[in-house]
Amino acid sequence: MATQIDIAQKFANNRLKSKETNGAIEKRGYGMNPPSFSPSAKIPKASIMEIEPNEIGSFSIKTCKPDGGQAFQIRKDENYQTLKEKIKDCGVLEPAIVRPWTYDDKFKYEMIAGHRRLSICKELNIKIPCIIKELSDDDAVIAMAVSNTHRDEYRLSEKAWSLRMELDAKQHQGKRLVDADGNSTPQNTNAEIAKDNDMSTRTVTRMIRLTYLNPTILSEYVDSKVIPLIPAVNISYLTEEHQKIVLDCLQHGAKKISLTQSEYLLSKTKDKSLTKDDIINTLMPESKTITKVATISFKSDRVAAYLRGKKKKEIEQEIYDVLQLRNEFFPDATVDEIRAELRQMRNSYEMRTANNDT
Repeated sequence: MATQIDIAQKFANNRLKSKETNGAIEKRGYGMNPPSFSPSAKIPKASIMEIEPNEIGSFSIKTCKPDGGQAFQIRKDENYQTLKEKIKDCGVLEPAIVRPWTYDDKFKYEMIAGHRRLSICKELNIKIPCIIKELSDDDAVIAMAVSNTHRDEYRLSEKAWSLRMELDAKQHQGKRLVDADGNSTPQNTNAEIAKDNDMSTRTVTRMIRLTYLNPTILSEYVDSKVIPLIPAVNISYLTEEHQKIVLDCLQHGAKKISLTQSEYLLSKTKDKSLTKDDIINTLMPESKTITKVATISFKSDRVAAYLRGKKKKEIEQEIYDVLQLRNEFFPDATVDEIRAELRQMRNSYEMRTANNDT
């Protein structure tokens, strides 16, 4: 009877099929070995080991992602439970990818690809079949990203960070293309990543741009599709301070950000004229504040009875005093409500005065 490791080994070998194209090896699948990331390198056959889950630490490269974690997070949702049932019935069919743990004595291996499988194996108290590979930080990041290429369920923020980490790793490697005549040219990294992920180059560029968004905007408003992809990309070009104002608007009444709104804010950012009021008035037009007071004139016959004999500065001061009193005592009342309140106050005063006289 085939053991779990036999099944995993057979599955991995089937995914390792390759064919030669123009003298190079075209890789098929990543089960047995992830891409070696060197077009001319042939893939060596690797063995699989069953490892105790508590001997494996999580993948964490702080130079790649600000919080030091991997791009794809473990969510114990319906898909997780479905995978758990499959592993419970059939074992782990696709081996995980690990590399030697070099940080301290806490673990023996570092998980590169297979965090959900590792979590499930811990819960089921079973060993996990793994491919052990010597990988640099750059190659480890690329392996992690590529292994999640065909994952069905992921958040935009997860995919964006996965692509960003893969881009940074490949740019750090500084690989170049060499033609038949030995001429060397830089690789079009975004195009290469797009091909790896079955995306257009433009989509890859936009997705990577999402990683420059305020983290809360990305996780709470882009992942939930309150802000569509293109408007989110436009907002990512705003400064950190301006993005905080955008977030504040979203948290205090702005229901969405349209393409037109985002394009306006982007245009103001490009010419370096964007202000806090621009953002508030664009995203929350119902709460616009007066930023420029218009010149006001009065018809003399309407105000003469109240202001006759007073100088200009005295008139200005009296108008200011009246407005200040209204703002202090009747900030939300209409003129009719203020008139009724004042009449009631006058009547009460007259009644008290009459009682005192008697």
